[in-house]
This record gives sequence, structure tokens and C-alpha cells, in this order.
Amino acid sequence: MSPAGASSRAAAPPLPPPGNLSDGAASVWRRLAPLVPPGKLTPATSDLFAMFCAQVATWWEASELVDAAGLLTAVAAELAVNPALAIRDRADQMTQKWARAFGLMPDEPAAPAGRPAGIRHLREA
Repeated sequence: MSPAGASSRAAAPPLPPPGNLSDGAASVWRRLAPLVPPGKLTPATSDLFAMFCAQVATWWEASELVDAAGLLTAVAAELAVNPALAIRDRADQMTQKWARAFGLMPDEPAAPAGRPAGIRHLREA
């Protein structure tokens, strides 16, 4: 007999990471897969989750490059924006997309109807 309030069926363990993921992406998989709501990470969606994990790992790697080299890098005699910033920004965009798909984003607040309270229109002043 199961304890009061406990499910008679234990939750299935999350899928293991595919063998062809990078070490970083596999680490992300092992950390985040248990947090995915039931039914979202299935054999049919595992490739998409692998893409998500790869993007998270890319974000971390790009962040480490920016931390090590700085926002600007020397190119010939000029300073240029560190290209890792663009890589990190793109990974951030993709990560948010996939995180939503797998139920890993906190609920987003609803946009307010009309203008924010406390801000008067110039004609009201």
C-alpha cells in the first residue's frame, strides 16, 4: 500500500542524454531533464531537447569566452566587439524558445491593458 497522497505509480526517470551530445550539453540534459513536466520529454521530442541542451551549453561556453577576453577584442590595430557576444545572444534567443516548449520557463506576467498606472498622458497634465 502506498503512503497517503503518494501516487501508486512512480514517475518514470527522465530519458538519458543521447551519446552524441557534447559533454557540456549532456551535463545540461542531466541537470534539466528531471525538471521537465511529465509528457514533454519523450522519445519523439528528445532531438528537440538535445537542441535546447546544446544551446544552453553554447551560451555557457560563449559566456566563458567573453569573461576571458572581454567585450572588445583586438583585430589588427582596431578594437572590435567580441564575436562570442553574438553567439551568446543567439543561444539565449534559442534557449528561451526551447525552454518554453519544454515547460522550463516561469510563467510570464500578462501584459497590462492600456498604459501603465501612474503615467499620465501629456494632455492630462
